[in-house]
Amino acid sequence: MPGRFNPPPGWPVPRDFVPPPQWQPDPAWPPAPDGWQLWIQLEAATESRSAATASVGVTGSESPPTPLETSPAGLGADVVQAAEPTLDAARLAPHGRRIGAFAVDVLIVAVVVGVFTALGRLIEFAVDQDVVTPVTVAIFLAVGIVAVLGLAVWLTGGQTVGKALFGLVERRRDGRQPGATMTGLAWSVGRHSAGYLVVDVLGVGTLLALVSPRRRCLHDLAFGSEVVYTGDQPADGSVTPTTWRAVLERRFNAFVDNLESGRERSRQRYRRVYVLWAWLTKVLTVVAVAVFTIARWTRPAHALSATPGTPPAASVHPAAPLTTKQAAGVWAPAAAAGIALVIALTTAPDLGQVNLAFDFGDVGRPETSEIYIMHADGSDLRQLTRNSFEDRDPDLFQDRLIAFDSARDGNHEIYVMNADGTGQRRLTINDAFDTAPDWSPDGRLISFTSNRDGNPEVYVMNADGTGQRRLTATTNALDAFSDWSPDGKLIAFTSTRDGNPEVYVMNADGTGQRRLTTNDAEELSATWSPDGTLIAFTSTRDGNREIYVMNADGTGQRRLTNDEADDHDPHWALGGRKILFFSHRAQKSPQANDVWAVNPDGTGLTRLTDQPR
Repeated sequence: MPGRFNPPPGWPVPRDFVPPPQWQPDPAWPPAPDGWQLWIQLEAATESRSAATASVGVTGSESPPTPLETSPAGLGADVVQAAEPTLDAARLAPHGRRIGAFAVDVLIVAVVVGVFTALGRLIEFAVDQDVVTPVTVAIFLAVGIVAVLGLAVWLTGGQTVGKALFGLVERRRDGRQPGATMTGLAWSVGRHSAGYLVVDVLGVGTLLALVSPRRRCLHDLAFGSEVVYTGDQPADGSVTPTTWRAVLERRFNAFVDNLESGRERSRQRYRRVYVLWAWLTKVLTVVAVAVFTIARWTRPAHALSATPGTPPAASVHPAAPLTTKQAAGVWAPAAAAGIALVIALTTAPDLGQVNLAFDFGDVGRPETSEIYIMHADGSDLRQLTRNSFEDRDPDLFQDRLIAFDSARDGNHEIYVMNADGTGQRRLTINDAFDTAPDWSPDGRLISFTSNRDGNPEVYVMNADGTGQRRLTATTNALDAFSDWSPDGKLIAFTSTRDGNPEVYVMNADGTGQRRLTTNDAEELSATWSPDGTLIAFTSTRDGNREIYVMNADGTGQRRLTNDEADDHDPHWALGGRKILFFSHRAQKSPQANDVWAVNPDGTGLTRLTDQPR
């Protein structure tokens, strides 16, 4: 029974395809239907022709055409061997190979995220702005998952680089490969993003593969899919360096062929976004070359080429479709768990991710204090400086650098060090007192207080100590305790120019100085909220030092704490969801401060540290 083979327009002929005798393309044949990799017509020379054509799907027959699906992991010469889909001969996916394929794909995604992050760091140096943030890293991760996994499966008809390496292929429950349509794209991307992260609830649902008959994970049930093994082995079952490298070569060629076919298909159907697929196929090809090259030279013979001991997929009871009630039973709790997880990660205070730098005075030793750092839940408290002098007023920049003042060299100067206490170096050299440094939001500038011109004023300098210049100029008054607004345009500070300490604000260049508080008491230690809408500060207007908060324009002043002990020096944390402050409450010594936390509305008072009495 001679066969005729017609590749659809633009589709490459498989590399190992050997045409049968008298084979010729027939230009009269129409293009292959959507989603078909090859269109084959088998001609019968006897009266059985009608039955043969009906089963294969020749143009003009009354029965709907049936595609001849070739295994992406198999030999190209197999494309004309039979009318039955070769995927029916697949075996259940071995757990070890599926884990191996997943590990390879995770590594590739990690590399993609790493490349994006490195590019972001380069951009940061170029524009002096923060580019690599938790949000951008999450975006990088999403792009990596969608591009490396979801789009690869859609373009190749069922494979990622890792699955191609291990001879695995994804398919729908009924054996079909992902469709070459936008619906197929949504299925492929959804299975590898929402499927892995939400439906499986960060991987827990994959354990179902250990007990389900066809080794399907929870996301397989939800998306009507399964992973099968279609890898080819040497005919005699032997595994040698020559045979396993030949197997890897064939798998690589088939994967690249399918990538190119998917790219061409997208060019014909989705011209507007074709450049996206074209770029992606080139990247995936480069990645596949690297992965398969490493595999060839690391001799993973039994892991990649030996025949697995799993049974043929056709011998296991077929995967039945989920009923409406079953589908709801899978999606409802999975979606609820996924949504709860997202809410927990994005809105709940993550106390272990935010650090606070502060100075603690040793009880009974008022002449000294040291710099400490801890997580905002009070854990991982660490001492960074150790000497017999005062190290005070630390300000933490992005959990990486700490500016502080120290008297270790005879008088108070501004120093900087790494967040782990290493790399301590002095930035100012002056006979006067230089104190209370504060980082600008971009880390390029440091404001500080100095009395080098006769009385305390607010100064600013570059992060390396150069370019020191004065911002305020008052006579016989104190201007001190500066704090930058989140956008870097304003600086809040304390001034006694009107008779007593009040909170003022000025432009970053020192212009536009104006008062925000008007009170006979002391108003100190103003600090901006991360969104720039509020300012927390310390005030003695109610008899002793308490924590207050007000709007950025000075309106809406209200007290947050109320205790007979002093509460002072507020610091915003957790993106503005908490205010950390220092208090003498519950301590016997006025030198023994503890760190406390409170919500911006005054609720949720929590003690974070417990200094010895």
